[in-house]
Amino acid sequence: MKRFTIPVVIAAVVALGLISWGAMKQESSASKVEKPKAEKKNETFYGNAKCPIMGNDVSRKLFVEYADEPSHTHAKIYVCCPACLAAVKKDPASAYKKAYLDREIKDKDGKVVVEKGQPIDLLNDKCPMTSGKVDQQSYLIYNGYKIHFCCPGCDKSFMKDPDKNLAKLIKDQKIRVAGLPEPSRGETKSAKKAAEEK
Repeated sequence: MKRFTIPVVIAAVVALGLISWGAMKQESSASKVEKPKAEKKNETFYGNAKCPIMGNDVSRKLFVEYADEPSHTHAKIYVCCPACLAAVKKDPASAYKKAYLDREIKDKDGKVVVEKGQPIDLLNDKCPMTSGKVDQQSYLIYNGYKIHFCCPGCDKSFMKDPDKNLAKLIKDQKIRVAGLPEPSRGETKSAKKAAEEK
């Protein structure tokens, strides 16, 4: 009997080792799939930095797309958590106003340059899509920024990749609104707080 006990014990140890190795490998691959990618901290962000519901820092992965065609307004309303996502979906118009229009921006002398409830007019003189001269009647408001175009069709082209197009417009045309804080590059300071600190 002693002869068979040792091989049986060795086989049991090997089997347990293989089972635990397989479980660890499966757990390791599952954790790779479930881990969310880190948000890019150096990427320019022209969205709302604070959740319009809770006031917390937003996740760039959680947002509701908002559109109000009569006012030419489009936005991504970013939130901090799934519960706030559900709240924004119930009343996106109010959430948009709180996220993008509930602020007053002043210049360094204290003069109001963007009134509360108004979008930030970029006053761009070239169309971001064609580089042609803009028509002041052809515009859209995206994430609280008023962008002018040369013709009505360019706004539709702009909306195919609005975040990239907005960042490119501001960079290429070196647009600066007096008193407007620099866009977020990983920091989550809201425009309202940045304007108040000046």
